[in-house]
Amino acid sequence: MFYGQKETNYNCHFLKNDNLVVYPNPFTHSFSFNLSLNEQSSVTIALHSLTGTVLYTEKLALPAGNHSHTITVNVPSGAYLLKVNYGNKHKSTIVIKS
Repeated sequence: MFYGQKETNYNCHFLKNDNLVVYPNPFTHSFSFNLSLNEQSSVTIALHSLTGTVLYTEKLALPAGNHSHTITVNVPSGAYLLKVNYGNKHKSTIVIKS
């Protein structure tokens, strides 16, 4: 039941392709993510502290296709920002170190 609000069904299927899903999250020593590339791309991966300090960077040249990438990083417990850039796409998500 809705009080003073209209139910709206948004078709958001396009968002699923743009999400950066990290697993496991929280992580202990390493985490992975999947990436689907339509063409050969230069991929830049960076892990930042929430204050903006860059803690990890990696650059990859990957062919078109589906890829799984694992990052092993030694950082204290806490929240971090993972950024993945390729082509004109910029993806980011929060990862938690337990």
